[in-house]
This record gives sequence, C-alpha cells and structure tokens, in this order.
Amino acid sequence: MRSLFTTRLPKALDLRILGTCDFRCPFCFGPQHDLAPAKAEALLGLITSLPSFGVETIVITGGEPTLVPELPLLLRTAKQVGLRTILSTNGPGFQRRLRELAPLLDWVGLPLDADNPEVNHRMRVGDPRHFSVIRELLETCRRDFPSLKIKLGTVVCALNKHHVAGIPELVRGPFAPDIWKLYQVIYSSYGFDNKDLLELSDADFESVAAKVEAAAHQHAIHLVVFRRRDREGTYLFVEPTGDVVVVSDGRETTIGNAFVNLAGVVASWHGLVNEERLEMNQGLTYPP
Repeated sequence: MRSLFTTRLPKALDLRILGTCDFRCPFCFGPQHDLAPAKAEALLGLITSLPSFGVETIVITGGEPTLVPELPLLLRTAKQVGLRTILSTNGPGFQRRLRELAPLLDWVGLPLDADNPEVNHRMRVGDPRHFSVIRELLETCRRDFPSLKIKLGTVVCALNKHHVAGIPELVRGPFAPDIWKLYQVIYSSYGFDNKDLLELSDADFESVAAKVEAAAHQHAIHLVVFRRRDREGTYLFVEPTGDVVVVSDGRETTIGNAFVNLAGVVASWHGLVNEERLEMNQGLTYPP
C-alpha cells in the first residue's frame, strides 16, 4: 500500500445520492430505500470540493439516481471542476432522460442479468420492459453518443446461474459494451435479507464464470470478474445522509460524515480502504 497522506481522499468515490429506487431487486446492496435524496446544496458543495482532496472520478449511484431532478446540475458541476463522471443506473430512467444526461457522462453502468426477459425480470424486479430497455439503450448510445462508454453489469446468483453465459450472444458486435463486469452476489443490505433465495456457492460461481469467460472471449467482449472477496477495502461510499462508508470485515462501516466534517473523513479512511485495490478496480471497471 502507498504511504499515507492525511490531506486527500482516494481518487474515486461512489456517491449514493438517494436510497429511493423504482426497482426491488432481491440482491440489492445499496442503501435503504426509505432514505430520501441528499440535499442538492450539500452534494454540490461536496462535489466542488473533491478535486482539492485529490478525487478524480465520481460514480453517482443510489438507489436510482435518475429519479433526482437535479442530476444534470450535479453532473454539470462535476465536469466543470474537472471530475470524470460515471452514472450507475438501472436503465429505464436513463432512457427517459438520455438526451440531457448522456452528454454529461464519461461512462454509464447498465445492468443485464439474464439472456431472456423472464429470468432477467426475476432479477430486476421493476419495469417489465427492462430487458428490452437495456438492449435498446446499447444500440441508441452507440449510435447517438459514440463517445459515451458503457459498462454492462451482471450479478450472478441462484436465480440466474443458468442464463448468464448466453448474454454475449445478445450484446455482441457494434453494440457490445466497452466492459462487461460479472459480480458474485453479495449478501449485504437487501441481499442479506434474501440470502436463501440467492445463495450460490463459490464453486458454482466459478463454474458460471468459466462458461462466461469462454462466451465473452468467443464474441470479443472485454470481461471483468468481481468476486465477493474483491469488495473488501475497495470502495469509499457517501450515503444520502452524508455518512461515509467503507467495507471492512465484510460489513459496511461508517467512518464519518462528508457533509458535516469532510476533514475528519479525509483523516480517517487510511487503513480501511486499500487505495491500490480501489484504483485497480476502478481501472478495470471504468478504464480511462
């Protein structure tokens, strides 16, 4: 690990700007859905200050961030202060707001969890058109916003384990994502509540991953595999309340509040976040 500095933050932060979501995915590891959106003024103040603490990239997520009316303002402000902007969204809201959001983004993260609509709907419980929305978005973004890079994410659990290796056949060719990231299901937040429904052994995950790697290679899709153990010390999350959370000993632990005492967060994240692993994960998921 690099030598410690007490005047800066990691180069990348995840801003969970609200807990509210229009989906109810059983594996969700985001904040509680009843958490209201952060105040725009607080977020703008934080975003504006981040470059002075060494932050280069923000991932705006939730909940579902496209439910926030001020999202374009947040992204525009981030670009104005020199931050690389990434949006993690479930898709339908992004499709509705595509023309105003896409020009403000470097990357967008979209989910697709199965090779057919029925199984995908069991994973992404919300808009019944989700499967077709994601495929339409891949085509529209490639055609109308060619500079916008796309990460496709797939969570693997017991519900979809037989329907992941077929995804490359659906997204190959000119509409392929820049990165396809395979996530081993995490038993955190709502994922913990639904563990009996989701549980997949490490051996079963590795079996799925091997099949997926072969399929991705066949269709020239750049695959990244993210295992549960990779999450430890790899993220710094800011919750809608401003609480700053790290993953330590398999749990999310609050280390301070970015809206109230950012200096305290700056001084306390060292040793809880492995900066080299964080940067490696960011580089693999959203390369420059």
